[in-house]
This record gives sequence, C-alpha cells and structure tokens, in this order.
Amino acid sequence: MARPQLMSVVEAAELLKLHPTRVRLLCRQGRIRGTRVGNAWVITDKEVKRFAAIERKTGRPPA
Repeated sequence: MARPQLMSVVEAAELLKLHPTRVRLLCRQGRIRGTRVGNAWVITDKEVKRFAAIERKTGRPPA
C-alpha cells in the first residue's frame, strides 16, 4: 500500500486556490484534517482531494 504524500500549508493552498492563512484556519477548525508538526501543519494529498471535492459557496453572504 502506498504511503500518503504529505504537503505543507502553502502547497495545499496552491492546489485549493486558497490563501495559506485560510488553510491554517480550516485546519484549526477541523474542516481540513491535518497534523501539527512543531509550528507547522502537514496535510495529506488525500485530505486535500477530499476537501477540494466539497462544494463551497464563495463570496459574502447576502445582507
């Protein structure tokens, strides 16, 4: 069985077309499953693909 590829927040942000700060926030909230390694988050490629497949609304909600 192949090992999951690990990536940094910056790499995940590029793939998800999000800002790295947003990816860190999503990790802290548990919406993206990641692991803290020292001061950084590490995310698997499988988790990035799972999150990318979720339909998300963009922009601000109507007032």
